[in-house]
Amino acid sequence: MSPHTARIAILPTFVATVFMATEFLATGAARAAEPATVSQKIGPREVGPREIVIAADAPPAVRYAAEEFQRLFAEAAGSKLPIVHADSAGVARRVYIGPSAALAASGVALKTGGLGEEDLRYVARGGDVAIVGGSPRGTLYGVYTFLEDVLGVRFLTPDHTHVPKLDAASFAGPEERTFQPVFRYRGVYFHDTLADHAFSARLRNNGFANEPQYGGANGVGFVGHSLFRFVNSSKYGREHPEYFALVDGKRLWKPAGLDETTQGTQLCLTNPDVRRLVVAGAVQDAKQHPDWQVVSVAQNDNKFYCRCPNCEAVHQREGSPMGTLLQVVNEAADAVAHVNPKTLVGTYAYQYTRRPPKHLRPRDNVLIQLPTIEGCQMHALADGHCPIGRAIVDDIRGWSRLTPRLYIWSYYTLFPDYLLPNPDLRTIEPNVRLFRDCGARGAFMQGAGMATASDLGELRTYVISGLMWDPTRSGDALAEEFIRLHYGSAAPAMRKYVQLVSNPERLRKLHNHPFGTPDKYGVTPQFATECLAIFDEALAAAGNDATLRRRVEKASLAAHRATIVPAYQAARTAGKLSADEARRLKPAVERFCALCRKYEITEVGENFPWSDERDILIDLFQTAGVPLKAEHNKAKP
Repeated sequence: MSPHTARIAILPTFVATVFMATEFLATGAARAAEPATVSQKIGPREVGPREIVIAADAPPAVRYAAEEFQRLFAEAAGSKLPIVHADSAGVARRVYIGPSAALAASGVALKTGGLGEEDLRYVARGGDVAIVGGSPRGTLYGVYTFLEDVLGVRFLTPDHTHVPKLDAASFAGPEERTFQPVFRYRGVYFHDTLADHAFSARLRNNGFANEPQYGGANGVGFVGHSLFRFVNSSKYGREHPEYFALVDGKRLWKPAGLDETTQGTQLCLTNPDVRRLVVAGAVQDAKQHPDWQVVSVAQNDNKFYCRCPNCEAVHQREGSPMGTLLQVVNEAADAVAHVNPKTLVGTYAYQYTRRPPKHLRPRDNVLIQLPTIEGCQMHALADGHCPIGRAIVDDIRGWSRLTPRLYIWSYYTLFPDYLLPNPDLRTIEPNVRLFRDCGARGAFMQGAGMATASDLGELRTYVISGLMWDPTRSGDALAEEFIRLHYGSAAPAMRKYVQLVSNPERLRKLHNHPFGTPDKYGVTPQFATECLAIFDEALAAAGNDATLRRRVEKASLAAHRATIVPAYQAARTAGKLSADEARRLKPAVERFCALCRKYEITEVGENFPWSDERDILIDLFQTAGVPLKAEHNKAKP
């Protein structure tokens, strides 16, 4: 057993739950000849608990946990349990949620000490259930885990929670479970988790739900580009060009055509004045924001690092441009430690700084976040047959030997086109397990967070969240569960679509990062036709079920997008369409436009609003002498 799986202790029972068993004993001779089994059908009011008990001074997340249990149990059993602060006289079968005097005096005998902030424990004993966890999120996550394990609840999307009706079999399962999450930080960055914090908490994503009822967000694990905030060319460039990167013999203090404060340059990190300004900026952040768990001292988002003789000497010595960055990061960490010893200083091992240094070591209060942006979308990072991931895996393992504070930033979207069929589904499970096995404390899993839709975004949210919470689970099993429960009668066709997009044989010779063109991901006209046919099959299987049809139709945006590749590529590249090609593509483009309007699509790619692309498409077809229907000229909803 690995050190991680050893953290999970499950003592299963394959007889009826204590709720059910207590009721059997109470009925005496009437059922004496009929032994209790999980297949025995007992009404929910007969087997279920009678009340929920929490401490009178329970914190917001524990109160919310009790309310969530109350809501979902009522949906399962048709009975709304009262929430009380002490055991009611004459009432048996209680659910104790969170530590309380009542729990301590009960027969459950559940120890609540020593639990980390998200560790959880539940016990069913003597007719009662107790669910506890560490502060601030453990008890809430314990309730969700109990509901999944014992009642079979599944949190699929913000508007679709699968809640089986309660019967005797619903309560068969573990009578005791202790669980400690492997990853301290779990930021699954998709639209639904970003926009709906209640749903994000239900999936146990702790990166975004900052409200007290969700236990607050965990700010450890996310680093942002920051050097431009401490030293930017608008303020210093004209008088001090030496503060900025020397590239090809020129100081890039005001790069033409780029945002000079964020994208256009890096700093000369061996310049003592620059280092002083960066350290001062980090200290100021720590003083002004004592609630911040991490202060970022991280490179700007470009590759124009300094090649001056002093910087290059450090880069050569350390075997990586991370050398100059880590020097100033360590200085900032020392200074911040004097201001607030609990505050970490975070930085990126990103692109040119991804390779770990040969000699330098991060300070104990430095957090390293390693983005895998060059990774292959078709294959797992550690896939031995894919050449792209090898160096990334080597660097992850290298950093894991240098620091216990390693976090990952991983990518599960196609940045040029969020709606294009995305072949990365089978990479998620092996990547998450790689991060776990390398000792990473968490990961920011980037999908199309700012877009209202992406290819199977709901499915990816479910699979990634499930694996980040418990990496021992199967990604295929999570995907299958989602498809079966969410798509109902259309599930066989949706399963066929997933298998087509992520088919290993189709992807075997394809290798590309998340910034490629459609052909790099195997999107051909024949592939698009196959996708569209599958969605026609799925819609037919959905029949007259309006809810299923809407789910399938929204997912079909990817197939429709694939069919209009020539049009949107022309739109992106200021190209043109011939009249014949425009006439051929017009019905598909109009159908795609209609679906975008119906499902209120906002972004179709990073920094590419759908409204802008729609206007370009309108002009493109107008220029070809084949205007689109008038309704597509209307403003977006």
